[in-house]
Amino acid sequence: MSPNTNASAAAIDDMHPGVARDQINQTHNVSEVASSGLPQPPAQEKKPVSEDMYPAGIRAIENMGTPEQVSQLHKMEQGISGTSVAVNIPGTGDVPVTVTLQSDVARFLAEILRADPAISRNKTLKFEGDRFTFNQAREIVSKAVIHVPGVKSTFSTTFTAVDTLEKRFETAEGYERAQLQMLLATVRGQGLLSHKHNKLFPNVKPTSAKEYIATLF
Repeated sequence: MSPNTNASAAAIDDMHPGVARDQINQTHNVSEVASSGLPQPPAQEKKPVSEDMYPAGIRAIENMGTPEQVSQLHKMEQGISGTSVAVNIPGTGDVPVTVTLQSDVARFLAEILRADPAISRNKTLKFEGDRFTFNQAREIVSKAVIHVPGVKSTFSTTFTAVDTLEKRFETAEGYERAQLQMLLATVRGQGLLSHKHNKLFPNVKPTSAKEYIATLF
């Protein structure tokens, strides 16, 4: 497989844990057999993609992204207005989470494609833009809106207990279920990279959370 295909396979491993990489390789091997004129195995009925490879959670998450290419996704408008700001934080707000800007992910990917193929062959590379807790995010946003007309610099903060989120998740569907799943993963400490490979490409300087939030106001 080419380096590009390996990178794609690694990405599929992360996004769709139920799809084994050898299944992807098998698809390529069958194509090669067909082009060579050798006997082919009996055709098998294809299963609907939405059943095994495209769960409802991913369909809901698509509504949250903002790619530039033509798609069903839309840009998310960010902004704060009014005379006060209320913040609801899941859990205690003290669990760190990894956050990475999409454009920074693209920059790392570009470096991978330009680098020695051995760096990424049969590997899953992880890159981190920044990390913070929800409480730290609240402080960053609070300082960013000080100069926004009509908005107070102090927030009204409430906290939602983890068991409350878990009970809501039991009956939630669609977008709400996908959102709760991500929040629960975060408050359980599952949103933080255990290790990263940023040092492989030191010329890529990821955008910090503070820098990104400053662009929203």
